[in-house]
Amino acid sequence: AAAGNQPVATPVYPAAYPEVLAVTAGDRQGRIAPYANHGDFVDVIAPGTAVVQFENRAYLGTGTSYATAYVSGVAAGLVTGSGQTATEAAATLRDRLGTQTQPGTLPAP
Repeated sequence: AAAGNQPVATPVYPAAYPEVLAVTAGDRQGRIAPYANHGDFVDVIAPGTAVVQFENRAYLGTGTSYATAYVSGVAAGLVTGSGQTATEAAATLRDRLGTQTQPGTLPAP
């Protein structure tokens, strides 16, 4: 779930539920984007920018929702490509994608 775009460390739900992967947005240098929420509840950082094509036009979008779409795609690939369950895919993501394994290990913005 998206961690939110308020640049605060206050937990946001449903992202802050322990069974949910909380996704924040990163910038080009791999740091938390200046607009993105951070804090102990955040598990994963992913690109927070995407270009979306619609009716022959390109639109630039930013936010933790865009970052969440990247992580959702990786999770779907793990589930379908490797036969992992959703729970196993979440554990793999927490282990491999710049994630937090101990509370508070993601850098502050």
